[in-house]
Amino acid sequence: MNEYIKKTHLKKYLWAIRNSNLKYITCKDLSAMTGYKESVILEDLSFFIELVRFNPDINVLEVKDQMEEALKRVEELKMKEATSNTPKRYYIRKKDADSYTGVVDYIERYMTFAGGMLNLGYRLTKKDVRILRKLLKKEEERIKKGG
Repeated sequence: MNEYIKKTHLKKYLWAIRNSNLKYITCKDLSAMTGYKESVILEDLSFFIELVRFNPDINVLEVKDQMEEALKRVEELKMKEATSNTPKRYYIRKKDADSYTGVVDYIERYMTFAGGMLNLGYRLTKKDVRILRKLLKKEEERIKKGG
C-alpha cells in the first residue's frame, strides 16, 4: 500500500472523473482518460481501496470523495511547508562591511587560527559570502579609482 499519492496524479484522476459522463469507471477507463498506466493507477488507488489490486474492475467513482479530501489535505500540508520553510534572508548593512578594512582583514579575523595560520576547515555561511561580496566591491572601486 502506498504511503502517499502524488498530487498531480490525484488532480488528473479527479479531472478525468469530473469530465466523464460514465456511471461506472474502472481502472482501465481511468487509464484511457488520463494516459497513466493501469499499474500506476492501481498503485495509487490502493491508497483508498486496499483490495483494488485483486479486483481492478472496482468503480472508481466510489472513492471520489475520499480523493477530494486527500487532495485538500495534501494542499494544506504543502502550504504549511511553504510558509514554515522560508529561508531567512541575511541583510548586510553598510556598518557590517565598514567594520573591516578589506577582504584580507575579514579573512584574518574569522578564517585563521591564533598564530595566523589559515583554517582550512572553516565553512562559509551565507552571511560570510554576502560580507565578502561587499568587501570585494569596495576593493574593486578602490582599484578602479587608482588607489
